[in-house]
Amino acid sequence: MPWARLLSLVLLLLYPSWASPQSKKLGSVKIGYSGVGIAHDLLKIMGNKLIFEKHGLNAQSIYIGSGSLMNQAVVAGSIQFTTSDLPSQIQSALAGIDFKIISVTIDRLDGAIMAHKGIRSPQELKGKKIAISRFGSVSDIVTRMVLRHWGVDPKDVVLMQVGNTPTRIAAILSGQVDGGLINPTDVDRMAASGCCVLLADLSALDIPYARFGVAGLASYFKA
Repeated sequence: MPWARLLSLVLLLLYPSWASPQSKKLGSVKIGYSGVGIAHDLLKIMGNKLIFEKHGLNAQSIYIGSGSLMNQAVVAGSIQFTTSDLPSQIQSALAGIDFKIISVTIDRLDGAIMAHKGIRSPQELKGKKIAISRFGSVSDIVTRMVLRHWGVDPKDVVLMQVGNTPTRIAAILSGQVDGGLINPTDVDRMAASGCCVLLADLSALDIPYARFGVAGLASYFKA
């Protein structure tokens, strides 16, 4: 479990006194996560295996419904760390909140670009309607990054604010848009429908990207 060990090591380096055998009680820390997936699964494994306790930590994992709500919880002091997609924290830092990225545990894009079967290459996306959730969202940022990686100017496509992943899939299947970013787990289902082709598995693209990791307020680390 390299990710689990990395998270424990990060917290241990930040609070070395917690691991001291002289400590009478474990240091308490609350870690937020959103969604069911790698963050939830690994935190659950770490809890079951008492990995945090082995490093002198009493860690409580708390589910929070979205990245923006998790950021608010950190600022309010309800949690000390987040284990989630990092773009939300990076955007908050750019907006003036003193978020500190402690570690990047996944440094590649995740997802897939699907398009109608008549589109066979990225260059053929020019002039087409591409679904995103909303402007400024992760799906928007990633879509623009991938287009530039392919040598396609985002201005040469029509980015449509459609909604979350299920809504984007429905828009692609119905023909409302010509393609868009979806989850890898939905690729086979969409391909089986006969409507679409996989233009790219984003994890295979050589695009460094701070996708997932651990973050918290810089002021908390200094306290």
